[in-house]
Amino acid sequence: TKLLHVGFGSGGADLKQGSKTSVYLATSDEVNGISGRYFSSSRFAKSSAISFDQIVQDKLWKISEEMTGFSYDLNKV
Repeated sequence: TKLLHVGFGSGGADLKQGSKTSVYLATSDEVNGISGRYFSSSRFAKSSAISFDQIVQDKLWKISEEMTGFSYDLNKV
């Protein structure tokens, strides 16, 4: 999509193709009740190994909080 091109300098699918999995996940009874899974091309897929790295997860979370100005305290949930 344009986000990949503008934000990361790489190409992506057109809008219709790029939104296909999101629309599928939002409307399909086949995935009703499934949460916390990664999907690619409307199918369950294993995410990259780095996505399971707790240090990387924590760093991304911290950067996201800094960039958005929003802080989420898990102790208040």
